[in-house]
Amino acid sequence: AAGPMAAEAIRLMTRGDREGFVAALDAGLDPNALALGKVRILVIASRVGAVWAAEELLRRGADPNISGSDVLAHACAMEDPSFAWRLLREHGADPTLRRRGSRRTPLDNAVWWGHLELARELLDRGCPISERSMGILPGLGDIVHCPDGVWQDVGRLLLERGADVTARDWSGASLIMHAADFSEDIALFMLKAGADPSVIDLHGEYALQLAVCHRLEYLADALARSELPTTDVERFLEVVRQWRWDRRGGLVLWREALSAGHSGAGASAARG
Repeated sequence: AAGPMAAEAIRLMTRGDREGFVAALDAGLDPNALALGKVRILVIASRVGAVWAAEELLRRGADPNISGSDVLAHACAMEDPSFAWRLLREHGADPTLRRRGSRRTPLDNAVWWGHLELARELLDRGCPISERSMGILPGLGDIVHCPDGVWQDVGRLLLERGADVTARDWSGASLIMHAADFSEDIALFMLKAGADPSVIDLHGEYALQLAVCHRLEYLADALARSELPTTDVERFLEVVRQWRWDRRGGLVLWREALSAGHSGAGASAARG
């Protein structure tokens, strides 16, 4: 039966037993077989980074598109994108396909890893950015994971191709708020790109609160000059500038900020 044979092939693959894996295929295992909860062997090989096994399956006729773009999506999540390039150029992988229930597109993963030229190629081939992905903001939101020196170019590319700078996550948080948890520079990039600084999420928090919570002076200053959901921006900014940058500074700041009328500040302070 294909099931036990496929399961054994997966075991051999994960152990790195190339001879045993090839022998299983020689014994008649379908390279498009299902295993482990109805997942294609090729998808599993790509997911675990067993490129040698994936290449062997493809050489024997495995269809890279049999499970939508899952094989390509996993390849785009590898630190080395060379297998993803081969899937596109040599094996006919289609980045526009989506399997029902799949969460991330190849482009989402290429952006996450900072694969700039691969992301450009995927966009040229019509690969979409998913609207939502595991509760976070894909697309522009994923540039927070890019290596330093790459995220700016990836972000500009996405903006040029129509990425939604007004996107919000499941809690209603904006791209500025999302980026503030990772990088002040990226949060400033989002602000300059047009992300709304006045967004209030389901927790009653907004970008300026997070900037202060994370001690992001430049972001706080830039946000305070923008349209904000507060009636006393200048007082709040004055408190920020007077912050004593020590362990007790946060408590002092939020006590004063609360007295200045920013009732949601406590929740953000707890996050920091």
